[in-house]
Amino acid sequence: MSEPVNSLLKTLQPDRPNGPNPRQAADEPVSRQQAPAPKDEVILSDVARKALENEPSFDREKVKQIRQAIEEGNYPLNSRKIAESFVAMESLIGNVRDQ
Repeated sequence: MSEPVNSLLKTLQPDRPNGPNPRQAADEPVSRQQAPAPKDEVILSDVARKALENEPSFDREKVKQIRQAIEEGNYPLNSRKIAESFVAMESLIGNVRDQ
């Protein structure tokens, strides 16, 4: 024998009043302000911290030069290399079909 999910939820959750707090006096205004949400925090392990310290930072000047070359239409693109990269990526995600 089984019970509908709705009846199970009603038994697990206590009834909540729909109106203002019954303990609050009728002449007191209901506060609409909520406490600020807690901020998320990330704590890195020692291994992760060391890996980030050893990671070389990117070269801002090189990025600037590449961006300028792309905007000017002078950035060389190797269509064969791009296609090979797509094939490699597809094989990694398992979407390769036999021909």
